[in-house]
Amino acid sequence: MSPRTRAQRTLEILLDSLPTSPAQSRTDADIDEGPEVNGTSNFDSDSSNSTSVSDKTRLLSLTKTTEQIAEWKYGDYEGLLPRELLALRKSRGLDTDPGKKWDIWESGVEGAEGESPEQVAARVDGVIEEICSVQGAWMRQQKSDGARKPANTDSNTSTPTNLQSTTPSNETPEQKEPSTKGCDVLVVAHGHILRAFVKRWLKMPMSFPAEMMLEPGGVCGLSYAHGNVGERAVLVGMSFPQG
Repeated sequence: MSPRTRAQRTLEILLDSLPTSPAQSRTDADIDEGPEVNGTSNFDSDSSNSTSVSDKTRLLSLTKTTEQIAEWKYGDYEGLLPRELLALRKSRGLDTDPGKKWDIWESGVEGAEGESPEQVAARVDGVIEEICSVQGAWMRQQKSDGARKPANTDSNTSTPTNLQSTTPSNETPEQKEPSTKGCDVLVVAHGHILRAFVKRWLKMPMSFPAEMMLEPGGVCGLSYAHGNVGERAVLVGMSFPQG
């Protein structure tokens, strides 16, 4: 999550809309199996006392605030309206070619505090790498665990379940990756940086002319094609829940 106030408030509003879960008793299993954030368990190590944990509290314990997903640093253009920005550039002798307009995705911004597209891409790439590392470990483990089980029959369709291994056949159980849990990741940030995030998720250069609309409080779904962490994709259509 971005450290900026607007992003923080967006997450607060989202979490405030969640219902409170029934009281849950923390067990050793909860602590041992919970995914880790910044090297620490979701729960503290003292499991002797049972505690009620709401969804909001639990999700807040998983939240990571980082400057890596803060909004594009606009430098000299901070707070300017588009017409004011263009006037400033003109006064500095920029954009003299009438056939070529200023584009933040190509030229970035001016000023000591401003960022170039390359600097923004580097920040976003770091976040993407972290997300793929966490989710990729779980995806590989799922395939590895499935490959060690004999083919079974689906009780509804009575057809064999196809299992495909990505693990070398000579790997021993002790060599498998440490147990982890699958998880979705919610990135809460701002207009330009989230557009940059989508571009880099899809491995596009920052200058790629992809027009994206992002409504305030809107949601964009990103995923992986074919269950492969190396095939990052955008979810352009989702099925409606049944029942």
